[in-house]
Amino acid sequence: MLDVVADSRQAQTDHPPTDKALTVGHALIHLPDPTIVSRLLNEPDLITGAKRLAEAAHRHQVDKARNDYFAGHLTDVHARAVAYGADPDEQAAALLHDVVEDTAVTEENLLDLRFAPTTLLIVHLVTKRAGEPEQVYYARLRACELARRLKLDADIASNSDPARLALLNAPLRTRLTEEYDKARRRSRT
Repeated sequence: MLDVVADSRQAQTDHPPTDKALTVGHALIHLPDPTIVSRLLNEPDLITGAKRLAEAAHRHQVDKARNDYFAGHLTDVHARAVAYGADPDEQAAALLHDVVEDTAVTEENLLDLRFAPTTLLIVHLVTKRAGEPEQVYYARLRACELARRLKLDADIASNSDPARLALLNAPLRTRLTEEYDKARRRSRT
């Protein structure tokens, strides 16, 4: 269920509304724009709608280098997808690829917001599930070229970019480099 409520306190008290929030299940995502859900539901441009949702859902999140997660990683993943020729549905998935895994937004919410079936499929396939064995996750990625390409050529490429890694301390940089190399191998074989 997707609702807009005024202020998270309103859901619990009678305080007057001062802010807008997207209620996703029992969690609230504070939105920078009070009309974002309406705009998403009526957004004729799929990519703009995906950008707005990703920015709102990942608001206040930072990456390991303490940089804004949306402005850094998600926009970079999107740019990489554009560079390899992704169509608009794939570009929307690039922007939304972490929204189910890292925020309170669910796949059902994305369906309710009328994202395209291809976008929904890619997001579903690239989302890691709690307790899921790695071999199951990577087999799922390898089974769909669109998901594999997004994960390998955009997401992992962004995460392992030498300029991003240079911002991290040496032990973290080494550990992540090894993780990304392993993820590359598992995505390909």
